[in-house]
Amino acid sequence: MKNVYIVLGEEKKDAQEKINQLRSACLVEKADVRFAFDSYDVARTISDIETPSLFGDSFFIVLECAEMLSDKDAALLAKSIQSNDFNGLIVFRSEQNRISSRIENVTPAANKFIFYLMFESQKPQFVRSVFRKLGYVIDADAVEELLGLVDNDKAAIEMSCKRVVDLMSLLRNGRNSISQADVSDFLDFDKEEDSIELFSHVANRRLRPALMSAEKAYRTQKGLSSVVLSLLGYVRRASSYIQNMKERGSDPWKVHLISGDITVRYPAEKDFLKDFAANYSFEASLRAEYLLLKSESITRSGLDPDMQMIQFGRDLSRIVRL
Repeated sequence: MKNVYIVLGEEKKDAQEKINQLRSACLVEKADVRFAFDSYDVARTISDIETPSLFGDSFFIVLECAEMLSDKDAALLAKSIQSNDFNGLIVFRSEQNRISSRIENVTPAANKFIFYLMFESQKPQFVRSVFRKLGYVIDADAVEELLGLVDNDKAAIEMSCKRVVDLMSLLRNGRNSISQADVSDFLDFDKEEDSIELFSHVANRRLRPALMSAEKAYRTQKGLSSVVLSLLGYVRRASSYIQNMKERGSDPWKVHLISGDITVRYPAEKDFLKDFAANYSFEASLRAEYLLLKSESITRSGLDPDMQMIQFGRDLSRIVRL
């Protein structure tokens, strides 16, 4: 089955790059991301395999959290894959190193990839290379400080580096060398959660990390309204960016908001807006805005706070499926 792949491992950045390569080779504009713990998504996938498109359209499906497939669902998917020729490609994605043997048995060995976290000895050089690309140098003690504050995968490290650069460019008057004190100041995660982290997960259709990030922000800020409004602000910027790209204006980073026009300047935010535009249409971004406005109204409804969080989680789930 040449059109079935398994992409495993905790190294999210490398895994996502492999998925992007597969999508590009498949000549499909964007992935249809589904979740293996949702029986509705499993049923949709089986239907796509067994019901060819009348127009001969190809599909590209990523089943996230594939380790959560029930034995029954894994057996149904494996049987469907074995029994049908289909015009598309299916990727089973998991941060674990193994998924159901039923799926592994119908996937060619050459189509299985595992991306492990970097060795400890590799991380300092990776940090320096990220800052070098951004036009900065970082002290050795600052590298050690940063690695002690962030998660181990490349994506988390890279996002933290860009966060430091964003704040350096704003607050340090053009200085391009980064000290331990700078890292400590800018990556103090006991401060209010930076909502751009939540937006980055939504932009890349990562449901489980988005839910965890939203929960963390909710607990830190002791309320949900500011979390929802911050995410809504980023989605509105993304909608304007997508529209700018469609109209091919002179400056795609000049985005139009209700409060007026602003220019997006920081590398991390630009990256996440690009990710959002790669994964969502303009129409989908408007539907996401509608869902977030609905979530925000619920935060003012007097509903129990934990119930508000549950409803927000449901709306996030709907958004990443748009």
